[in-house]
Amino acid sequence: MKQILFIIFLFYVITLSSQFNEPVLIDNPENPNNAVCYSGQQSYKIIGEKVYITFIQADDDNWCINFGYSENNGNDFTYTVIETIEKNYTEPVERITPVLEVLSNGNVIIFYRDPEESSGLYKAISEDNGQTFTTELIAENVYEMPLLVNKNDNLELCYISGRFEQMSSFQHFTNVEETENADGDSFPLFFWGQDELFGPVHSNGDIWIYNMGGWPTFHEMVTTSGVFQITPGAPMDDIFLGGWQENVPPKLFEPEANLIRENGIQPFDPTKEIVYVKIDGNSYQSMYGDMELVGIDSFKVYSWFPADAQQANDIINSGYNWYEDSDHIWTNYVPIYDTLWTQGPSGTIQDQSVWVESELWIEGQVEGKQTWGCADTVYIVGDITYNWTTIGSAPDDEDNPNLFDYFGLVSEGKILIKYKHKDPFNDMVLREDNCDDIWLYGAYAAIGEGDENTHGELACHYDGIFTFEYQHPHGSTPDFIAPSPYTGNDTLYTYIDFHKNIFLPITGMPPDICDFLIHGGFPQSPYNMCGYPYESPEYLESFPNNAPTFIYPYGTDHPWYNPVWPESAEDIITERGTIHLYGSIAQRRRGYVHRSGIDPYNHPDQNEWDLDNFHYDGTHPSTGYNKDYHYDQRFKFVDLIDFPVTNEDGQNLVITRSTDGGQNFVTQLEQELESPVLGKFIASDGNSIVIALYKNSSVIQFLISEDGINFEEHEFVFEDLFFSFLKSLKIFNNEIYVLVSYYELFQSYENDIILKLNINENSYQVLETFDNNYFMSDFNISNSGEKVYVGAAYDEPQNYVDFHYTNGSDNFSEFYQWLPDFFNDETSPFTSKIAINFNESDSVYVSFLKSGSMSPCGYLYLTSGRLDSLTTKTDEDFDLPEFFISNYPNPFNPEVNISFSLP
Repeated sequence: MKQILFIIFLFYVITLSSQFNEPVLIDNPENPNNAVCYSGQQSYKIIGEKVYITFIQADDDNWCINFGYSENNGNDFTYTVIETIEKNYTEPVERITPVLEVLSNGNVIIFYRDPEESSGLYKAISEDNGQTFTTELIAENVYEMPLLVNKNDNLELCYISGRFEQMSSFQHFTNVEETENADGDSFPLFFWGQDELFGPVHSNGDIWIYNMGGWPTFHEMVTTSGVFQITPGAPMDDIFLGGWQENVPPKLFEPEANLIRENGIQPFDPTKEIVYVKIDGNSYQSMYGDMELVGIDSFKVYSWFPADAQQANDIINSGYNWYEDSDHIWTNYVPIYDTLWTQGPSGTIQDQSVWVESELWIEGQVEGKQTWGCADTVYIVGDITYNWTTIGSAPDDEDNPNLFDYFGLVSEGKILIKYKHKDPFNDMVLREDNCDDIWLYGAYAAIGEGDENTHGELACHYDGIFTFEYQHPHGSTPDFIAPSPYTGNDTLYTYIDFHKNIFLPITGMPPDICDFLIHGGFPQSPYNMCGYPYESPEYLESFPNNAPTFIYPYGTDHPWYNPVWPESAEDIITERGTIHLYGSIAQRRRGYVHRSGIDPYNHPDQNEWDLDNFHYDGTHPSTGYNKDYHYDQRFKFVDLIDFPVTNEDGQNLVITRSTDGGQNFVTQLEQELESPVLGKFIASDGNSIVIALYKNSSVIQFLISEDGINFEEHEFVFEDLFFSFLKSLKIFNNEIYVLVSYYELFQSYENDIILKLNINENSYQVLETFDNNYFMSDFNISNSGEKVYVGAAYDEPQNYVDFHYTNGSDNFSEFYQWLPDFFNDETSPFTSKIAINFNESDSVYVSFLKSGSMSPCGYLYLTSGRLDSLTTKTDEDFDLPEFFISNYPNPFNPEVNISFSLP
């Protein structure tokens, strides 16, 4: 029996691959073996045995718009270069990939973009099977590839003109230049001799320019909605190399990251207080942190208490006991909290945004496009770098541009570079990475807006800023081990400052002990701050320091103001190196990245701690970072995923129509878009045309027309489904189908799902769900109305391509597996692409773009074949005897028929 099953299985494996011809490499011999990029289904058409395909291919300095033509089912191609476009390394190549249609008379029409020429949209028409083309500019200011569909030789062309300007379009963007100390009439931060900015700059408020250490230098345009506060006679042409302009209209600066809120995946539990994320390429891992009350501890305050082992030993060796000989003057009752860390979800990110409701700690190496948004404060706990850029190199380097990695980080509060922290991923090891330079790649936006109704004049302290943690350091007393004055045994002494100082006082405290209330002091050598290891000689020598002539402790840090409190001044790092930034910063008001330590607003009194009013006792050494800021020029051309925008009227949807073979196009609809569109698709069944605009993770806007002239608008809201990608749109017999990649809230995995939509009732039917093994997938409907899903996956030791399709119903009961040789473990799951099309007899034509990196370019293969019960058998190459196995165990449908052919 086992032998029979083995023979059947062997026949099954051998003959499954025989249903498809050997794949053909699409490669123009004028640019052999150079990378190719294409537009999936919109790139190729099949009429009979003729195959028409368009793609873009690189040479040394240019992109070549190519057309390929085959008269024998794609076995051989002739190629034509339609146009050569100069490479713009900051322009994503997938925005240039051409689209194609073929008319009934054999004419070929191709649309492509040239980003260097006013971002123009061009058409190319051939009347001789692509041997020659005539080209014409038809629109300007088009920043994405259009959609094209042929309805009975009437061409519908849909494109988006203009673009939303994202905050990342500016290297430096503020709503106001005043700092968070504006309530105290603190002077605004100014640009001075050490500032050199290489990208555009804008502020909705005045900009201050000072000649201190020289004048600042701006290499690109600087605009302000106010005026420049600058000394009359300043050398403006030497300061503003790229030009300057005052009193321009203010830019939009919304306090909410609505696009990420609406579109981002949400894998994290919003009830957790902290989400700590480590990014590793296109994947991440996380930990949850929750502050837990350990208990309310009591600490007796004594008139004299040792601060280290030497002081304790000196008293014990002299025959005394501070517990007995000094005065017990107070008891502190202090709630003690600890952070409980637990495992959070892990997952992958593929050109997506992620929304975090909790406080976010983040670091890592980024691959691909990803934007993280947070409703709370964001702490950068380590370097954030790019996978495809060497640390210290620029991602927009013309000689070695990074075409793949783009990172955005948005906080509806503040963004802070963390001081030190204990790493829950590594046994709570104390890390101080950020105290010796930090490398940051990407765009950072702190957009929070303080609530004046809640905070009054202090609301400015709650505005979004990009800044750093622990700006006002002072020493505090660490734990130590010393003998017990009672037993002589080694004893661990903790929370020393709670035994020396009164904390959280209550009304009615005796006047003679008020000065034991925790406080600071004038800076003392050798660390130029108060706090341990410094203590006044008068206090040290006062033992037992009994009433009524108390000597008070000199001063210390406020408990837990230092995130790793208590910490000796000896271990505190004040000057923390340089912020090496390759990207942009947007912030509601200007944040400090370096402090003098003597700011009178934050240090009005050398002895007062008042955190509620942002007073931080005694002055201290300067602290913070130097700046090494570089703009990422790619942000002028590449939109980050769901990053906040600065304009409300950035884009228009345009639908045009041609009834004369593409010679002339007449605009049928022009509509202003309220927000960026995440994706767009077009489809026609010969009767109706449908356009889908993927707006966010639960809304698709449909435009439907029966005549190609008048369009009805329908907004479809998925109330119980969240999806991260709209992958395909189809219409058949006036019924609309979509393939989406969807996820469950607070889960990190995604699945593909095919839905049949009822537009009028805003309802849908789930036809089939496919698990997340398929990292490449596509969906199409054959001419006979069968729905076909194709998914590619890698499963050691064999790669495979699976076809799931219907047979006379909406049930995906048919299954076929193809085992191609060219598809291997070097294929990137995030940039490779698969697409499926049909000819009139429903033979299957599968294209496969194989990319081995995060580049959207790679090697393009095309193969033809047939699927049993689908393809009309008119080609002898596909007419093979058949063998059937019923009820083959298919994980997606237990009632499935598997058929394959024996040679």
